[in-house]
Amino acid sequence: MPLVDDRIVKYVPLYPEMRIQTVVAWKRGQPFGRAAQAFIEFLKEELGEK
Repeated sequence: MPLVDDRIVKYVPLYPEMRIQTVVAWKRGQPFGRAAQAFIEFLKEELGEK
C-alpha cells in the first residue's frame, strides 16, 4: 500500500524556479549554547565566512 494516494496528491514543479536570499546575523562575542554554536560553525563552513 503506497504512503500517498496518487489520485489525490500531485507533484507540480514551480516554474520559473523560485529563489530567495537569506541573511543570518548574530552579535560577535555573544555566548551561545552548544547547538547554536554548532549551527554557526556549520554556516561558516558551508557559506564561507566573510
